[in-house]
Amino acid sequence: MKWYQRITLPIAPITQGVKTKFYGPWNSIRQRLSELRFAQKCYFLAILIWLAGLILSVPSNLSFFIVFSLVILGLVQEVFPKFAALWHLLPGKALILFIYAVVANFALASAGSMVNSLTGISAQALPYTHNYAMILMVPGWFIITSLLGLLLVQVFMPIYLIILLILKPFGSRALWHDANYKYPFTTAVVRYAWLIALLVKVAVVSVESGVLDFLPNTNVDMQVATPDVRELGQTEPLTEENISSEAKAALNGILSKFANYKSAQQELLASFLFNYEADSKSRCAHPANSRVVEINNYEILLIEPNDELEVGYSYQVIQCESPAFGKGKAP
Repeated sequence: MKWYQRITLPIAPITQGVKTKFYGPWNSIRQRLSELRFAQKCYFLAILIWLAGLILSVPSNLSFFIVFSLVILGLVQEVFPKFAALWHLLPGKALILFIYAVVANFALASAGSMVNSLTGISAQALPYTHNYAMILMVPGWFIITSLLGLLLVQVFMPIYLIILLILKPFGSRALWHDANYKYPFTTAVVRYAWLIALLVKVAVVSVESGVLDFLPNTNVDMQVATPDVRELGQTEPLTEENISSEAKAALNGILSKFANYKSAQQELLASFLFNYEADSKSRCAHPANSRVVEINNYEILLIEPNDELEVGYSYQVIQCESPAFGKGKAP
């Protein structure tokens, strides 16, 4: 035996111990990660990216986009099979269609109200514009239904967690997933935390973008109502000076975004009505640069471009002056 072989023999147990010490935990972690499902990996990766964003000072918009994209991907992967199974059941299909019908009814009614507020006439006389207004209302109603769904989940998820804890001593590990699903309670807690974060983020983005207009159409520069000082335990009444300028600026910014969003909807609606549904030629007399929509045999909606107005067009219901019914001859 050579001399270097005699030296390496005592080192072998040492190297084996080092491998066991350092590679053992990694192999355990890798084995646990291999047991996770796709949705669980998405939640875990979202947590890692969120922590990395906090440590490395990554721009919040980018990190939030990646994190919530992973969360939504995991939720869709978990919920869609249950949704498909529910759809194949007759009661489930009836429930889903009922929810769609309710949402569609509210969207149709709000679209009719938008058309009426723009033109001053019933939306029944403008079917294509009414349908286009409903398309414009879809993003808002999609966000509203999503928020309602997330709120319902926040109500029932704690009950689900309590049931899991109660059934765990009896050997039942999961209700929502199959028996081979690993770490159901931990996953449910993580999912519940991400759902709360997603609910808050969707609500904030909806308010900031102006999609959800649930605040009164007012401005904070108006006179502030003074509450009862005795109820608040204060020695001075609340006035405009007591409210910080930052809060005023933030609220005014939100209100302005509401106004901008609604203004953009009305401008798109007015442009569609003038360019596509209104007639440039009609049996009823009208100015050269205007267009008309016949309401009935005796009345028309006159639409004229007007740059002084916010939507760019003016609307007026006038009498139809046609060869059959001259000026002032309509019944």
